[in-house]
Amino acid sequence: MRISNQMSNQMLSNNIMDNQSAVYRKEQQISSGTRIEKASDDPVAWARLSRLQGQQKELTQYERNASLLESRLLSADQMLDSIGSLLQNASELAVQASDGTLNQADREVLAGQVDELLEQLVSRANSPSDGGGYLFGGVQSAAEPFSVTRNADGRIDSVAYEGGRVSAMVEVAAGAVLPNQLVGGGADNGIMLSSASDAFAPLIEMRDRLLAGENLAETTLQAQVDAAAERVIVGRASVGAYLEHLAFVNEIRGNQEVLLNENISALEDVDIAQAISELTEKQTAYQAALAMATKTVNMSLLNYM
Repeated sequence: MRISNQMSNQMLSNNIMDNQSAVYRKEQQISSGTRIEKASDDPVAWARLSRLQGQQKELTQYERNASLLESRLLSADQMLDSIGSLLQNASELAVQASDGTLNQADREVLAGQVDELLEQLVSRANSPSDGGGYLFGGVQSAAEPFSVTRNADGRIDSVAYEGGRVSAMVEVAAGAVLPNQLVGGGADNGIMLSSASDAFAPLIEMRDRLLAGENLAETTLQAQVDAAAERVIVGRASVGAYLEHLAFVNEIRGNQEVLLNENISALEDVDIAQAISELTEKQTAYQAALAMATKTVNMSLLNYM
């Protein structure tokens, strides 16, 4: 097959462009520190790198979920601690209100203190979460979970739970989920309202009996308040267990991230020394192609002289 001048020139031109492109790609790799920027650079490595980067995105999302959850759980623990202190104060007031020597003025003072504790208790039970929603609303956390009715004097007459009966769950690792909000009320699992205890009703009854001038010595109100406080302690223990499990999951995820980053780096990062050596070779090939093209052009010109 006879190769024409036109074909020869085209081959030389393609060779120059290929070598120029190779030099440019290698310079880009050295500049960016990245060996693979597109699939054509290394199809097999690109496919594996894409899978690893997908896993990296999943771990990043789990990390965000875990961070938000940890913040909510810590807020819930702090709020339950405060609620426990309020109930402890209410229990102490019940002891004071069992003193038969108190007069009506004394009982009214105690009733006012109990009423203030009740207001604070409802406020804390309706605490919002930093990340949105309410801490104790369960899966229905968009609105305040506890509602109140008030009597003609403006005092709280009853408290009802309107939140979710189950917890909203969040995935913090593949197959690992934890409650995103807690359940404040529910027959079995309510922290402040359940079939076993009620944090609000004993305080309402204490206040009303004191305002009526009654001695609380013959009632079970202190025991009811103490039972509600114990339920809050159980709730805090659950939160502590969630935080402990979260710390364990975070540690495992951290180790996974380190290994994943190492694998990505091994595929993606440029070996600078090797890249510089390859760049030198490609620059030499490019210069040789230019020299060959110059020589060919000169010979072609001589043919016309």
